Amino acid sequence: MADTPPLPTSPSGGDPRLEIPEVLRQPIKKPDALLEYDKRDGAASGSSVSDSTRQATGWVIAMTFVYTLAAAGLLGWAIQTWAWPRAAPWPLLVGLILGLVLGMGRFIRDAMKANKGV
Repeated sequence: MADTPPLPTSPSGGDPRLEIPEVLRQPIKKPDALLEYDKRDGAASGSSVSDSTRQATGWVIAMTFVYTLAAAGLLGWAIQTWAWPRAAPWPLLVGLILGLVLGMGRFIRDAMKANKGV
């Protein structure tokens, strides 16, 4: 075990398979079409709101719709289960329809407000 030579720590040991080709050493340039698109996109937006903020706002608007629909559906289910069990599917259906209408109204209002801010 003592007579084995130590392994080289860098790929400069002379093996051509371990050398990095020149093509991979140079940084990749962005195509001119993408550079023009970035310039146009930056000039068109003109706002200081970041993309992550816009994405978060979109998620909040979407999830508000989902939560409104779920809450109205659960309220209809609770009324159907405990208060009015003989009216089998109607309280649940009314709750879901009411949640859909209220959620869409809220969705449209919030989306219009978010588009004005951009």
